[in-house]
Formats: sequence, structure tokens, C-alpha cells
Amino acid sequence: MPEGYVTFAEYEGARNLGQKFFEAMAAFLREATEETRDETAIAEARVAAVTAARGFSEVLAQETDRMTSALARGHAIWETLGGRGLTRRQCAAATLQVADLLERTHRLAARIENERLLMARFENDIRNWRQRDLAVRVLDADGSPVADAQVEIVQAGHDFLFGCNLFAFRRWESDRKNTLYEKRFRDLFNAATVPLYWSVTERQRGRPEFEPTDAAVRWCRAEHIQVKGHPLRWPATVPRWVEELGAQEARAAIQAHLRQAVERYRDTVDFWDVIQEPSPPPHIGPVTLDPAEALRWTLDAKPRGRLLVNGDDAASLADLARRMRGGPKLDGLGIQAHQHDGPWTLDMIRQTLDAAAGADLPVHVSEVTILGGPEDEPEQAEAVRHFYTAAFAHPKVASITWWDLSDQFAWRNAPAGLVRADLSPKPAYTVLDRLLNHLWRTDAAGRSGDDGKVAVRAFLGQYKITAQHGRRKATVDFHLGREGPAEVEIVLAPGKS
Repeated sequence: MPEGYVTFAEYEGARNLGQKFFEAMAAFLREATEETRDETAIAEARVAAVTAARGFSEVLAQETDRMTSALARGHAIWETLGGRGLTRRQCAAATLQVADLLERTHRLAARIENERLLMARFENDIRNWRQRDLAVRVLDADGSPVADAQVEIVQAGHDFLFGCNLFAFRRWESDRKNTLYEKRFRDLFNAATVPLYWSVTERQRGRPEFEPTDAAVRWCRAEHIQVKGHPLRWPATVPRWVEELGAQEARAAIQAHLRQAVERYRDTVDFWDVIQEPSPPPHIGPVTLDPAEALRWTLDAKPRGRLLVNGDDAASLADLARRMRGGPKLDGLGIQAHQHDGPWTLDMIRQTLDAAAGADLPVHVSEVTILGGPEDEPEQAEAVRHFYTAAFAHPKVASITWWDLSDQFAWRNAPAGLVRADLSPKPAYTVLDRLLNHLWRTDAAGRSGDDGKVAVRAFLGQYKITAQHGRRKATVDFHLGREGPAEVEIVLAPGKS
């Protein structure tokens, strides 16, 4: 199926929902503006309009409920005032109020319908870019196919990296909460960002403090969670003592810190944010650090992990990467997505990712923040679903990292967590669990045909595949990648079926 293709059925589904919504709103307006008010009919029409809106989303349903309630109240007031006679000014104000509410309804419905069509496109892109046709062939020891074998295909891990920062690791007031935090993390994520802020790891010159990060990295390796060190260079986290050095001495201190961090975690860190906010070239103490120079210093320390630059301006990062071609090797771009001022639209998400993809490097969505306080947790959940679907659908995106699992310890003290301060899951956590562990994971079963085959469309990743025929049973591990083999043979040992 071509990239971005939306099937006729999906388009028709969205169009029909839109038609039903507008028809329901029109019916409500007719009832609400009748000269003789029928409160029962108005209430039924309101329920029908809200139900139709819910076909698009809970957000539109809530907005529709507010609008129809306001309209119904407004008309009741006009009817009451009618016996006294309305001034032209009052009539004009009421007319403008209705017009404004109708226009808002129309705009919101149009936006929701556009988002629905985009989401249908993204679902198609996910099928195109994140899945492949996987064939399992069950054979006898002599190579002949085994028909009617029971085959189970269970995904053990994703190739795509779904991550979160691990900054609250072992920071809770009790062992129970520390254990619960680790469980909440492990149940969703296969990647973690650990802190390497220079102002924390070397508050005093020559006295490194890596123990908290050491513990976090050890836990990640034990749980088979990939690790990113963040960041090696960021002007906002330079120790105060660096400011007192001369330029030459400061450069030597920067190189020493970089080398020390890379050598310490050479075998345990999979990705490095070499520079945070690299444009314009950052000032670190008295030194203006060229990004290419920082990459060369990092490479000199011989890291085994991949090297990234991280920032919030996708176009500037892509331009920097293009200018650095032919210089020290850069393995990808980290694009921040902090949304403290409100969730991005699907169009904004796609435009940002397309801008970063212009460098023709893997894109790591490195810091995702969408707020969800007590009053707007449902809206956060819906925004999370939209953001992750749009990003996962983009062929250049290699990872998505949420920023702060819990509201406790969250950046800026914002309600940015997927779980609350007491570690209870918000709706956003539940939504993400459903996407990552159910909708975007392949667990399939079937029986082999006469040719011994079972075929399935499967997400890229690691699999455990089991075939059984009678009492004969065999299990193999298999990796389904973007390239390479997409067919696996399972040979059943001789024996009675």
C-alpha cells in the first residue's frame, strides 16, 4: 500500500461521522429555537448531538455538551424575556452569541474530521513502515511440510525504542514506591535516558559523583532496557568552577569530563546526547564550543554508542547536520517536543518531524511533554495517542522518549507525568500501554496449511515462535528487521504426532 494512502472505507467512515454530527446539531438547533419549547425534545436532541460528537472524540463530545447547554439556556432566557420585549441591542447580542457558538462548532468539527483522516493515514503508514509480512514454515526432519501444526508467534521485543527519562530512579521515600516506579517504567518502556549533567556529576573539580547514574545504568542492563546518556555538553549545566578557568584550561576540563563519562559507560550506554542545544555554538565557561569539535572529542574517547545532537529547533538541527557532512560522524538528531503551552496539532507534529528528517538521519523524538492536571487528564490521554501515532508512523523516527514518568519530580513542577505523584496511572498511561503492548505488538496464532506455512503481518522486533503437531513441539527465536529474512523454518523432531 503506498505511503500515506487512506482507504475509501476509512475516508467514508470519517465523512459519514461528520455528516451525522452536523445533522444531529441541526436537529438540536431546530428544537431549541421552536417558538413553543419542548424541554424533553430539546434534551433528547442534546444527547443525540453529544453522542454523534463522541464518534469523533471525547474532546468534541465535551465541547458539544457545553455548547448545546449554553444554547438551550440562552433560548430559555430569550423566551422569558420575550414577554417584556427585547431591545435591538439584546437581539443583536443574542444573535451574535448563537453565531459564535455555531462557528466554533463548525471549526472544531472540521478540525476533528481532519485529524481523523490524518490518523487513518498514520495507521496506514505504521503498517507500511513498522511491519513486514512474516512467514513461518513448519517442516519434518526430512524437509517435508507439516500441515495442521499449531503455530504461536509472540513478540518478545520491539525494534523501535519507546523510552522515558529515568531521573526519579531510587529517589522515592520508600522501597515500595521505588519498586512501583520501576514496575511502571518497565511495563511500558524499552529505553531510558539517564542524567549526565556535568554540574551534578562533578560539582567539585576532580571529585566525580557517578554513583546514582551507575545504579540506574545497571538496572537498565539487567532489565534489557537500552540507555542514552544525556547530555555530555549543555551550557545550562556547567559547574561553577569552570567559569573561573581560562580558555585553555576550560577546554582541557571539557575534554577530560567527556572522556571520563564515555570511558566509564563505553560498554553500557547505547546513545549519547553529545550536545544539548547546539545552535548557535554554545558557550561553556569561557569556551565557544563548535559542535563538530565536540563530536571529534567524543569519538576520540571511542564510544560504542551512537552519537546525537539534541535540541528544540528541528530545522536548525537538520541544517547543522547537513553542514557537518564530511566531518565527524553524527548518527542522528534528537528533537525535543515539550508542549507546556498545549498539545501540538497533528499537522504541527508532522511538519516538525519532516523538518528534522531533511537531514536524512534517524530522528529521535527525545523529550515529549504533554500536561495532564486533574481537570484535563482525558485531554492529555487523547493528545498522547495522537502524538505517538503520528511519530511512530514517520519512517525516519527511531525512538520516542517521554519526559518524566511521574508528576513527582517532573520538570518545571508541571503535571507532565503519565502517572500521578502517588504513582497511580493516569488515562494517558493506560492509552500508551494499549498502544505499545497491544495494538503495536504482534501476538498471533494459527494452523499451518498444506505447504506447512502460516503468514502474518508483524511488527519489527524479536520473536519467540512455537510450532506443535501432536506431541512434537519446537520453539525458535527470530528477529524480524526492516531488512533481512522474513521467513523462518521450524523443524519438528521425529516422533509420534
